[in-house]
Amino acid sequence: GIERRLLLARLVLAWAGRLAPPYAGEAPLIANHPATALALANDLGRLIDDMTTRGVSWDRLDDLVPDHLDKYWQLTLEFLKIARSAWPQILDERGMIEASVRRNALIKAEAARLTRSPGPVIAAGSTGSIPATAALVAAVANLRNGAVVLPGLDTDLDDESWRLIAGPSSPANPGGSGWGVAAPVAGHPQFALQALLTRLGLGRDEVVRLADPTSSGREPLVSEAFRPAAATDLWRARTGDTRFVAHAEAALAGLSCVEAANAEEEALAIALALREALTQAGKTAALVTPDRQLARRVLAALARWNVAVDDSGGDQLADTPAGLFARLAAQAAVEGLAPVGLLALLKHPLTRLGAPAGAHRHAIAVLERAILRGPRPRPGSAGLARALAALREELGKLRRGERSDLHRSDPRADLGEDDLNAAADLIARLAAALAPLETFGRGPHAFGMVAARHRDIIAALSLDEAGTPAAFAGPDGGALGQVFDAIAAGLPAADLTVPLADYPDLFGAAIADRVVRRP
Repeated sequence: GIERRLLLARLVLAWAGRLAPPYAGEAPLIANHPATALALANDLGRLIDDMTTRGVSWDRLDDLVPDHLDKYWQLTLEFLKIARSAWPQILDERGMIEASVRRNALIKAEAARLTRSPGPVIAAGSTGSIPATAALVAAVANLRNGAVVLPGLDTDLDDESWRLIAGPSSPANPGGSGWGVAAPVAGHPQFALQALLTRLGLGRDEVVRLADPTSSGREPLVSEAFRPAAATDLWRARTGDTRFVAHAEAALAGLSCVEAANAEEEALAIALALREALTQAGKTAALVTPDRQLARRVLAALARWNVAVDDSGGDQLADTPAGLFARLAAQAAVEGLAPVGLLALLKHPLTRLGAPAGAHRHAIAVLERAILRGPRPRPGSAGLARALAALREELGKLRRGERSDLHRSDPRADLGEDDLNAAADLIARLAAALAPLETFGRGPHAFGMVAARHRDIIAALSLDEAGTPAAFAGPDGGALGQVFDAIAAGLPAADLTVPLADYPDLFGAAIADRVVRRP
């Protein structure tokens, strides 16, 4: 959660602060910035989870970097001491354990409970990639009434190539036989299943098929595609086998390949295929991709045809309307209402300022035309009010025939008194909404305190005519509210001290891992 990430970020900042550059005036070895520290904390947290999940001791780091290597390698080891020494101390002080440690303990307890279960037990769908899960599967397999269903075990690959997956001189390849001395193929899809079978003391030939493969099944073709690199010389023989070629052609009979010239063409082709499925009764279609950018392009293409689809992948909170609105609000308030950021905030659909959606459209256009297209006003809402008052004065001089800095051909010369009043009212509403951060000092503040004021700003900016903050409505708004709740819940022990100018970047890093599922 956010509390853990902030605690790790504090440790990272403390470590980075001790790394002074060797010479005066040089850049620091590590960027001593809160957002950078939080990003490093995220990576460190994933490493801690992985080491705990795999049951790897931190003592294995002792021999990782020889002393004769460059000092930057030693800096890496110093950085990892945060996870090795400092973080466990914090957990001990709080009387807490890692979530992965608790999960492993629960799995171990379940395995012990199953050994006393008299009824049938079936473990299905697990590859045993997590050691604790592999132990649970092994416990089920050893039960008198236990059974294990292995998902997608490759029974088509030849034995010699199968042993190569485990590498030389491994339990699955005791003689070290095979082509060359290739290392274990840890990234192979069958690596975890092979290790699980080795743990169970079983060979592939001892696994019972639940059903016979179809004559045109794609399993043999997929098996060849994932053949270990050290054995790919057998492809020549396989492609020369007429039976294999005929089987591969039958397996690929229902597949189509689209060679797109660019990403937009790729998304459009997929969207057309999905839309075509809607025209055929009883037919369904799905897009399966890890590429979120491609998924968003396809969604946009389908939206042009008013086709609503279920996107199970979700969106990053920072990219949703509520997340973007929150980031724009922080940037505008902290950066002194720079014209580009200010207009992006004012034109965002969630900006209401106590009125219905779109009620301030005319006032925003007037404000942009009046003072945001020329020299930049002074920072803050006070600077906007001062610039608008100066324009009002020059317009008065121009209309009275006095000497003015405005020329009659200036587009601003057409602005009337009602237009200026609407812009002035908008500035007043904006100043009241942004006051919690605009009136805050620029010096370092507690992250939680700034976040609380940021939340107030978001609510005030998105407050509609009914008094409801639109930014916290809907799935993305709910997720945004949960982020602020989590930040507040983790205080004060997990708080950071952050300069106000660094807050927008830190907030963006804090919500970077949040995913919002579409309803």
